[in-house]
Amino acid sequence: MGYLAAVVAPQLGFRVIAGASQVWMVSNGTLSVVGFIVILVIIAAVSSLITTIPISGHRPAS
Repeated sequence: MGYLAAVVAPQLGFRVIAGASQVWMVSNGTLSVVGFIVILVIIAAVSSLITTIPISGHRPAS
């Protein structure tokens, strides 16, 4: 379950972000670079958040 979430969540997030970025770039041609940087920051934040979520069987021994 945890492994499935770790695999599926980034793909779903990437598709949502990709769709949002297309809309952003179409509506704001001059701000597309800024939007792209913001999207990269969001991707980095989401991916780091996902990696901090403990996956069953991969928790560090305390």
